[in-house]
Amino acid sequence: MILSQLLQAIHKSSFNFFHLSNKWQNFMMSIFIGITIGLCVSIFTVFLRIMEKGVHLVLKTDFENFIHSPRITTGDWFQQVSLILILLLVGGLVSGVFNKYFKTYQGLKINQFGTDAVIGAFNGYEKHLSPLSAILKTLIASPILIAVGGSAGLEGTVAYLGGGVGALYTKIFPQLKKNRRMFIICGASASIGAVFHAPLGASIYMAEVLYFSSELDTSYVAHSIISSVIAYAVFIIFFGHHALFDFHNITFHPSDIYYAMILALLVTPISLLFSKILNVTIDTFEDLQIPIYLKPVAGCLLLGVILIIFPYAGGVGYNYIQKLIEGNIAILLIPLFIVFKILATSLTVGSGGNGGLFGPSVVIGAFIGSGYAMILQQMGIPLNNETYIVIGMSAFLSATENTPISSVIMITEITGTYELLIPLSLASVTSFFLGKKAVLYRSQVDSRIDSSAYQGKYLDMDQLKQVRAKDIIFLTADKMPRIYLHENIEVILEKASRNVMVQLYPVYAKNDELKGFIDAHLLRKDIQTGIISTDLFPLIIAQDLYSVEYNYIDGDSIVYDIISLFINVDDNLAELENYPVIGQEGEFIGVLRSVDIMHKQFKLFDTLIGK
Repeated sequence: MILSQLLQAIHKSSFNFFHLSNKWQNFMMSIFIGITIGLCVSIFTVFLRIMEKGVHLVLKTDFENFIHSPRITTGDWFQQVSLILILLLVGGLVSGVFNKYFKTYQGLKINQFGTDAVIGAFNGYEKHLSPLSAILKTLIASPILIAVGGSAGLEGTVAYLGGGVGALYTKIFPQLKKNRRMFIICGASASIGAVFHAPLGASIYMAEVLYFSSELDTSYVAHSIISSVIAYAVFIIFFGHHALFDFHNITFHPSDIYYAMILALLVTPISLLFSKILNVTIDTFEDLQIPIYLKPVAGCLLLGVILIIFPYAGGVGYNYIQKLIEGNIAILLIPLFIVFKILATSLTVGSGGNGGLFGPSVVIGAFIGSGYAMILQQMGIPLNNETYIVIGMSAFLSATENTPISSVIMITEITGTYELLIPLSLASVTSFFLGKKAVLYRSQVDSRIDSSAYQGKYLDMDQLKQVRAKDIIFLTADKMPRIYLHENIEVILEKASRNVMVQLYPVYAKNDELKGFIDAHLLRKDIQTGIISTDLFPLIIAQDLYSVEYNYIDGDSIVYDIISLFINVDDNLAELENYPVIGQEGEFIGVLRSVDIMHKQFKLFDTLIGK
C-alpha cells in the first residue's frame, strides 16, 4: 500500500520531475530507490521471521537448533530423518516452481539468482531483468528455503530484490531507461547495506563484484551510497540499529600483520575448493535430465542427507559466528563445519535454490580464522580469537567474490572499529591475488571493457586505421560452441546461455560443414513475443532457424572502415554487434564483436603509455 502510494505520487509529479537536469533526476531517484528498498527489505525480514516461526511450531525450536528439538530428540530415527527431509523438500519445491514460472530474465532461458543475477543484468542482460521474478522469488521462495534450513545467505538474496526494484522504476518511467544499470546497482547496494548493516561497504561491493579483476567501477558509487544509507535508515526504523555480531575483545598487535598473511595463504586453497565444488554442482544439475522444478528438490534432499550427518551446516549460519566469538565451539568441529558448509551451500544454491552466497562465505571465513587462531594458541602463540574471526571473514570473502576493497570496508563497518584495518587489508588483498581462479559468480567479466555496459565508449579512430579485423578476433571458430542442424531450441538456448558477450552462433552439418548462423538475440525475441511457442521447442531444430543472410566482414578489412557497423543509436539493436568474419578463401574465421575492438584499443593505449 505504501509503495503503491509512493509510486503514484512520483507519477503525478513526473512532469516537473522529468524537467529537472539529469544530475538532479538521478539524485532524486537514488533517494526514492533507497526508501523503496528499505521498505522491501523490511518486508522480506518480516516474511522470513514468519516462516521461521512456522518452522518453530513444527520443530519446537529454530531450524538452526533442530538437533535439540523435542521432535528430534524424543522420536525414533525414521521420524527424525522424515521431518528433516520433508521440510527441505518443501523449500526446494517452492524454489523449483518459482524457477519454472518466473525466469530471471524476460524472454531468456537462463536461471540465475542473487548477486549473480544482478551482475548478469549489468554486464549484458539489463534490459531483460524481470522485476516480477526478483520480487516474488525473494519475498516468497527465499524466506521459505532459508527458514527450513537451506544453506544460503540473505545478502545475495536481497541484492536480487534490489536490482529488480531498480529495474522496475525504469519500466514505470521509460525516461529513466538510459540509467537502468545505475538504478539496478543502486537497488542491489541498498539491499545488501540494509541487511548486512554496512551501507558504505555495500556500495563499494557492488562496484567491485562486477569484475574478476581488481577494477573498481566508480561510475555509480555516489548514487549507490545515497540509496544504501537511505535504505538502512528506513530499515532501522523498524528493526533498530544494532551490531550484526557482538564482538567483545578485538585487539591488534604488530605481529598480527605477519600472521594475517599466513592466514591468507590458508584461505586460498579453501576458496578454490568452494569454487570448484559449487561450479561442479551447478554443471551437474544443469545437465540433469529432470524437470527444472525438481532440481532444487533433488538438491535439498541431498542437503538433508548432509544435515542428518552434520546438522550444523544448515541455515545462514550467523548464529554460529556468535558462538565462535563467545568460544562455545570446539576446535574439532571447525574443519568439519567448513567442509560440510561448503557442501551444503553448493547443493542449496547450485541446484537452483533461491538463496545467496555472500552469507555462507562470511561464515566459512569466520570458521577458518577462528580455527587458525585456536591451532596457534595450542602451539603457544597467543592469538586473539575474535581478531582472526574478523580477518578470516574479510580474507575469504575477498578470495571467493573478488572484492578485496569492499570486503575490508564491510567487515570494518560491522565490527565498528578501525583497529584491524592494516591486517584486514593485507589479508584481503593477498587472498584476492592468490585466489583469482575462484569463481562463484559466472556473470562476472574480467574488466569493464568486457562488459556490454561500456561497449563503444573507448574508441580512438586514428589508432584503428592500422588494425585488421582478423587480428583482433577473440572468438575464433575453434573457440565457439558449435550448433548442429539436428539440435533443437532447448539445446541451442542452453549453449547460448553460457556466453553473455556473443549473440551469433555458427551452425554445422554432421560433416562439420558450415551452413549458416543463428542469431540468439533474435531467437529470444521471437520466443518472448510468442512467434515461437515454448510448446514447439522439442520440434524446432537448427535447420529450421539458421540463416546465411548476414553482413560478412572480410578478415583483411581495416577496423576503421567497418566501425560504423558497431555504432548503434537504437537501444533495441545494441546486442546485434556480432559479425561473422571470412578469410581469403571464404573460410569462417570467427565472430567480431565491439568488445574485441575495445580490447585492441586498450592495448594500443598501453603501448603509447609505455613509450
